[in-house]
Amino acid sequence: MSDKKVLIVDGHNVIFKSKELKGYSEAAIEKLVEILNSTAFLEYDEVIVVFDASEPVRTEYMAGRVQVILTRKGEIADTVISRILENLSAQSVTVVSDDYSVQLSAIHRSCLRMTTREFFIRYETGRQNLSEKNIAGKNRLENYLSAEEREILLNLYRKLVLKERNQE
Repeated sequence: MSDKKVLIVDGHNVIFKSKELKGYSEAAIEKLVEILNSTAFLEYDEVIVVFDASEPVRTEYMAGRVQVILTRKGEIADTVISRILENLSAQSVTVVSDDYSVQLSAIHRSCLRMTTREFFIRYETGRQNLSEKNIAGKNRLENYLSAEEREILLNLYRKLVLKERNQE
């Protein structure tokens, strides 16, 4: 069985590096969470985004399939990400940040690293691929399946049809 794929994002680091998300605002946070819920990141089984905040207590909630963590006052996202990495060391983890200390934590735990630039390239590529698949009515399930998955479904369909014919 393969490891669970986890994506951990340094939220404000990504926001501050983005042209369209700049600034510390609820709208920027919501847009980043929307991006993380998009099809470009469906390959990950778990998506966690950590934001620096000044809440009296640490806040965690689910937004779609994304776990959002707002740090408590005096706690920084880098520290929270490092603690999360300690607990996920046996899994396939990718960390998104341009912050040197976060990247160093990822390296020490044998995690993959993705810069914010790579993150936005992945997002744009995913959006373009989805757009191309939707052109001219091509929004079909088969466009989202691998050849192996299509073959499995086709074989199941054939078995079902043969079973129905034998019952008649």
